Amino acid sequence: MKNDITALILAGGRGTRMDGADKGLLVLAGRPLIEYVQQNLLPQVSAMFISANRNTEQYQPYCERVIKDDMGEYWGPLAGVASILPFLKTKYLLVVPCDAPLLPGNLAKRLFDGLQDGQQLAVAFDGKRLQNTIMLMTATKAKTITPYLQSGGRKVQDWIQQAEYSEVDFSNAADAFINVNEEKDIKKAQDLLAAVP
Repeated sequence: MKNDITALILAGGRGTRMDGADKGLLVLAGRPLIEYVQQNLLPQVSAMFISANRNTEQYQPYCERVIKDDMGEYWGPLAGVASILPFLKTKYLLVVPCDAPLLPGNLAKRLFDGLQDGQQLAVAFDGKRLQNTIMLMTATKAKTITPYLQSGGRKVQDWIQQAEYSEVDFSNAADAFINVNEEKDIKKAQDLLAAVP
């Protein structure tokens, strides 16, 4: 399974809720958030890319290639996914955000196991809400993103809802999906990190 999965870390946002900070480079317990995400995913996938529209040199050590959006300007996470398509060589694509430092070590496997009955998209559910930017899809499903964007679509949630997808329940590990969206989330993430054995 691992050999069939490429990971894409989304770091192309503007960080509007963090005064424009590049969230992947924010420091948590002495390490940038991107490093936590990369280290969590490395054992789970065969290739890793980062979608980033700035500070590309700082992101490069954490992946095989940093990819800038080639559709529109800040069209959202799906533009980052669409931009990886020319480089995608595996059957599956795992997408995660750069601001989730505690992702489960079995994320890829559980999402992969959620692809049943011919479904091509599995999305993580934390017990309260769907984690729209944490998903595993087939390369075939990923190719539907470009026409969606070209038709004027932007929202990840809308693209997911119009697709046939599997919801994978991670409610027993909800803390693993904490996102650092605001300054207060840094402290919360530090506390959760300290509690990890």
